[in-house]
Amino acid sequence: TFEVIAVMTRQRTIYWLPRALGMVYLGAISLFALDIISAPITPAETLLARAVQLLPALLFLVILGIAWQREWPGGFLFFALGIATCIFFGAEQPQTSHLLLNSPLFLIGALFWLCALCRRSPAPDGRGEVDGSGGLL
Repeated sequence: TFEVIAVMTRQRTIYWLPRALGMVYLGAISLFALDIISAPITPAETLLARAVQLLPALLFLVILGIAWQREWPGGFLFFALGIATCIFFGAEQPQTSHLLLNSPLFLIGALFWLCALCRRSPAPDGRGEVDGSGGLL
């Protein structure tokens, strides 16, 4: 029974890890909208500037929502977003900026793919297959 518990715990960890990391990354990129606070602009300009700076977070939220339900396309979208940010920023940013902004996207995408692979692994007791949340299908 310890083997079953260990596999179920691993399945739950693999299921929740990319989702939790995605939410943490979403919170981190949402913080970029706070740098408008000290700018000497009107309230309407502040609102517009915050909306523009929250667009990447909104795009990320949509991709996270897709990945939450469908790991394969979600993992692909995270990789595509990582590549797109590399291309968009190009050589304008230092390599450390690319590393900080893009490596979490590739990691989250890979973890969603791992989650999809583990979702259909055989159960340790041979009674069926284990779904991503650790329960039997």
